[in-house]
Amino acid sequence: MNKTIDLTINREGLAHNIQKAKENNIIIPTIAQMQNPDLIPEKIKEKLSHTGLWDVDPVNLFRINWHNEAKESGGLYQKTPNYVEIPSSVSGVPCRILAMSGKWFPTGCHKVGASFGCLAPRLVTGQFDATYHHAVWPSTGNYCRGGAFNSKLLACDSVAILPQDMSKERFDWLKQIAGQIIATPGCESAPVVGFIAHVDTSPDMSGKDVRPRTIEEYDGGDIVLSEGIVSSPKKFPELLAHKGEDLIVTDGHTLLGADDKAGIAEIVQAMCWLRDHDEIKHGDIRMGFNPDEEIGMGAHHFNVEKFGCQWAYTIDGGDLGDLEYENFNAAAAKININGVSVHPGFAKGKMVNASMLATELAGMMPADERPETTEGYEGFYHLLGIESNTEHAKMSYIIRDHDRKKFEDRKKFIVSVVDKMNEKYGEGTVEIAVNDQYYNMKEKIDPNMHVIDIVLKAMELCGVPPKVQPIRGGTDGAQLSFKGLPCPNIFTGGVNFHGPYEFVSIQVMEKAMQTVVKICELTAGFND
Repeated sequence: MNKTIDLTINREGLAHNIQKAKENNIIIPTIAQMQNPDLIPEKIKEKLSHTGLWDVDPVNLFRINWHNEAKESGGLYQKTPNYVEIPSSVSGVPCRILAMSGKWFPTGCHKVGASFGCLAPRLVTGQFDATYHHAVWPSTGNYCRGGAFNSKLLACDSVAILPQDMSKERFDWLKQIAGQIIATPGCESAPVVGFIAHVDTSPDMSGKDVRPRTIEEYDGGDIVLSEGIVSSPKKFPELLAHKGEDLIVTDGHTLLGADDKAGIAEIVQAMCWLRDHDEIKHGDIRMGFNPDEEIGMGAHHFNVEKFGCQWAYTIDGGDLGDLEYENFNAAAAKININGVSVHPGFAKGKMVNASMLATELAGMMPADERPETTEGYEGFYHLLGIESNTEHAKMSYIIRDHDRKKFEDRKKFIVSVVDKMNEKYGEGTVEIAVNDQYYNMKEKIDPNMHVIDIVLKAMELCGVPPKVQPIRGGTDGAQLSFKGLPCPNIFTGGVNFHGPYEFVSIQVMEKAMQTVVKICELTAGFND
C-alpha cells in the first residue's frame, strides 16, 4: 500500500495558486523551517514580533510548529518544544512520557497543523486550485477551526460543517473566518427558540363575521358594544387596569378572537421587527401556528422533532405580565346510563328512568368541587352536559387538578360513584370511560428553569411586571412539554376570552411583541 503523499503537479492549478499567493502576500514555510525555526528569515520573525496568535495574517503560517513561545502576541520561538514530561515516579513506567501542548499554535488550536498538512500539499502541487475549489472542514470543532483559519491565511474559500453543541465563542468566531457554514441542527451558538400560537378560536361562541372596533384612550366608563349590550367595569373591573389605552372590542354578537389571533399578530410583528433591526443579535427562531387548540387535539399532531427547537413559548396567555408554566392535569369522563322505558301508567317496579339516574349521579359528586366554587390550585369535576331520556342518558365530565396524585384520586372517585350506582341498580346500568387529555407541564419545566428565567428577564427589561400563576385550564404547551419541547405560556393582552365581552389592549400587545423580541435577544447570549 502506497502511503506517500501524491505530488503530481497540476500546472494550471499551481499557476493560479502562485498568482493568488502573490496578490495576498502569502509565503508558505518549508518543512525544514517548520522543523527548525532558526531557518526562518529574520524579516518574517520581525513581523511575527508584532502579530498575535489569532490575527488573520499569512505570516502566522510560520507559527505552525511546536516551538512557539508561550505568548498570546508577538512571541517567536524557543529551542525546547512545548511539552510537559511526566516522570517515571508518577507514570510508573520506565520510559519518558511527553505530553505536547498545542495552545501556542495560531488560534490556540493544535489542529491548525493537521489541517495545514492536508491543504498545503494540494496547494503547492496545484491539485487544489484556489480560484475555484473549496476546502471543506467537517469536524467536532478544533479541526474545523484550524482548517477555516488556514484557508483564510492561504486565500482559499472554505466550508465549515459544524457539529452539534459547539460553544458560542467558537461558533461566532467561525462565522467571521469561514467562507461558508453548513450548520448541523443544534450546532448554532444560540439555542433555537420557538414561538407558537393557535389559529382557531373558541367554539363557545361564534367567531364568524367578527366586527371589531377600537376604543381610543379608554376613559374608564361603560363601553356600548351594541344596543342593549354593554361592557361595564362594574361587571368587568379588569377594564379599569387599561384606562387610557386603546382597546379593541367586539360588537357584542361574537367573540373577538384575541384568543389566539392576538398571539399570532404579536409573533409575526416581533419577527418583522427583528428583520428590520439588524443590530439585535439572535439565533435561529421558529414559528408555529397550529389548529384545534380549543378542542385540545392540535398539539397531538405537532411534529416537535421537525420544529427543531430546544424550547418554545406559547403566546396564548391573558393580561399584561401573565406567565404560566403550571396547568391542570386533565381527563375526560364519558358516562352512559341504560334505563328501562315503560309506559308511565304502568311503570311501578318496572321503569328505570335514565334521566333521574343521571341527576342522582350528579348529586353524588362533591358540590364544593366544581369550577364555580374553586380557584387557584383547587381542582374540580365539571359536568359539561347531559343528553337524556327515560331509556338512555349520556353525561360528560371533565376532571382537573394541578396535583398529579389528587388528579389520579379524582379519576378513581368518579369510577367509585359509578360502581355504587351499579351496586344499587344492577351491573351494567351505568358505564364509564375515563381518558387522560394532558398533564401539568410543570413536571417538564422544573428541570429546565432557564426557560422561565429568560422570559422573566425579558419582561423586566421591557418594563412588564410578571404575574406568575397557574393556568386553570390547558394549553398546547402542556402537550408539547411532554413531547420533549419545554413550552411555558406568555401573555397576549386579551381579556374575557370566549365571549362577547372579550377585549385586548393595543399597548399590551406591543409589550407582548417587545417581550418576544427580547427573549430572542437573550436566548442568543444563553450559555448553560
